[in-house]
Amino acid sequence: MATRTPQSTGRRGRTAPAAASKAKTKPSPGPKPEPKPKIRREDVIIEEAIRFFADVGFNGQTRELAKRLGITQPALYKHFVNKNDLIEKVYQAVFLSRWSPYWERVLDDKSLPVVERLTTFYQDYAAILVQRNWIRITMQAALAGDDLTRRYVTMVGERIVPRVCHAIREHVRLPKITDSDLTPAELQLVWDLQGSVIYLAIRQHVYGFTPLQPLEVSVRNIVQTFVHGAPTVFASFAGR
Repeated sequence: MATRTPQSTGRRGRTAPAAASKAKTKPSPGPKPEPKPKIRREDVIIEEAIRFFADVGFNGQTRELAKRLGITQPALYKHFVNKNDLIEKVYQAVFLSRWSPYWERVLDDKSLPVVERLTTFYQDYAAILVQRNWIRITMQAALAGDDLTRRYVTMVGERIVPRVCHAIREHVRLPKITDSDLTPAELQLVWDLQGSVIYLAIRQHVYGFTPLQPLEVSVRNIVQTFVHGAPTVFASFAGR
């Protein structure tokens, strides 16, 4: 008769199940979440500088800006050579980084009717312009005699205004000409259109009035008024 090997027993003499000897397998942890990108201290300073200069103008002291940030003035200048360097970074953030190549492409897109081209451009453009910090930085820089606004306006004059002029000439079926052949009267008419859009920002964020209509509606009405009236004026420029 075969000898039976006794089973090991647990506490109180109970037989321990065979599976108890095996360690339980822990579930494998899921993939680790990707770390959030670190916010550079320089970017934090620039964002606060935009709000600061929009509030007090470019004569505002960097010592006061440092107080807003909760740092010392020497700590601020670890990131910038001097105040002019900081202002240049503000210019890049407010103006250059928000300039969209899409604007020029849509103005050049002859597959779209002129009204649609201009409306699409100016609605997208106005979404950038009609913001508190943008318009106040623009006005503060101009009033302080800084060249930030002049540089931006020059860029608009080189890359936007001629395109709008050519679109209207095309709409009126005037001969195609070069940018240098556009007349001062044609250019001024488009600058007046620019001014109408910018006034929406001034009225709201400088004068402090509540908008009377949604921005998209106001811009569409401005563009349609311009396009319906401009052909007659442009034709008169050409002696028609």
